[in-house]
Amino acid sequence: MANRPRQNGAALRITACRYPYGLFFIYSPARKWIAPFDWSKSSNKKKNIMETTASRNYIAEKYVKLDQGGRMIAGYVWIDAFGETRSKSRTLREGVNTPDSLPIWNFDGSSTKQAPINNTDVPLRPCAVFPDTIRLPSSIIVLAEYWNADGTPNKFNFRHGCAKVMGTYAEHEPWFGLEQEITLIGNNRRPFWWPVGGFPAPQIRIA
Repeated sequence: MANRPRQNGAALRITACRYPYGLFFIYSPARKWIAPFDWSKSSNKKKNIMETTASRNYIAEKYVKLDQGGRMIAGYVWIDAFGETRSKSRTLREGVNTPDSLPIWNFDGSSTKQAPINNTDVPLRPCAVFPDTIRLPSSIIVLAEYWNADGTPNKFNFRHGCAKVMGTYAEHEPWFGLEQEITLIGNNRRPFWWPVGGFPAPQIRIA
């Protein structure tokens, strides 16, 4: 909790936890009420509360340094039907840090549009493991692919098809390239080398 300046004669106490869209909950000890407050409408107040929150990182560090009793956090990460990343975490014993030793998990595929509502369980199979540099020192990030309950690849599991192609041509060394297109605009607010008052000719198609 963070004490803020008095307002209408009563001190306000504000939680250090920020809700989505800049929403806070304000508590008045004198009036005994709790009310939501859109902190994003005041840049100065928002800056102050964020500084207050950042200055108390030692509270979290206290618990991060506690003895975990030989346990760690494994965060499973996958890609949903929209191309966005999803994740869920579980606790495991330390030392389980290879794809073959990690357990197969599952998630509710109906919420990610990867399974019908009448058969929502989608298995998560670990594929790669990396250290988690944000959470506990022994924690890991598990990149996983998803399958159907009958053991077939999910239709959104594009990694499965890619792995088959890579395995077929494993003796070759693949090349990967990135393409970036840049358009230079002149003082007349038109792309360079475009004819004045017109457009360039269509590109030649090669059969």
